[in-house]
Amino acid sequence: MSDAAYPPEPWFLAGRMLVSAFLVAPAELPGLDAALPDGHRPVLVRGRAVVGVASVTYEDGGMLAYDELLVGVLTRAGRALRVTVPQIWVSTEASAAGGRELWAIPKDIATFTPDDGALLGQVARPGSSAAGKSRAARDDARGRNSAVGTQVRLPDGAPLLRVASRVGAKLFPGLRLTLTTAQRTLADQGEPGVGSITSRNSVLADLRRARVRWDVARTGPLAWLAGRRPLVSLALSDAVIAFGRHVTR
Repeated sequence: MSDAAYPPEPWFLAGRMLVSAFLVAPAELPGLDAALPDGHRPVLVRGRAVVGVASVTYEDGGMLAYDELLVGVLTRAGRALRVTVPQIWVSTEASAAGGRELWAIPKDIATFTPDDGALLGQVARPGSSAAGKSRAARDDARGRNSAVGTQVRLPDGAPLLRVASRVGAKLFPGLRLTLTTAQRTLADQGEPGVGSITSRNSVLADLRRARVRWDVARTGPLAWLAGRRPLVSLALSDAVIAFGRHVTR
């Protein structure tokens, strides 16, 4: 057990998220075999796993405030769809300890710093009329086209990746999602592979258009992501997350 103090489950968190979807051969995903519980397998599309890469900022107003970078793989046990997390980094010891000890999510520590040099241009909008420009200006004033750049580094200072984004208008306000994670137990919870932990979680957020660029260090643990283009990228804003509502161990 870690000495870091963290809240009991469930965690109620608030923040925002960038997420991009990729198709990746399961054999190319580090840590997937170790994280995948017995009876679970990746959902495949033409032989490739459906993978989400997400950059999350959990803000003040929730039980914890921290930054997070994660890789989630869509998996299934029978007909039940779940997400298994083989790689994840967070900015605080409390989040890392809680994620590992409560839900077997293999959180490691990284540093997250703003990087204005990583910003993207404005999201393209159809039309170029004065009305369209006026509408874009109003959206900018409301934060709909806000730009974000973040540099993520490992504890030894080695670069992990740089993420750059431009978030656009709402696609679906007040979107409700149920997200269930399924993880094999970790070595620091006893003998790995003996058990599994499933956690049913919920998200309420505004779904938005987004452009996201992931610039990945080619020699680091995310080297498999280097050079890949996402199928789609989206943003979640004003998110309210409940993690660990219903847990099976």
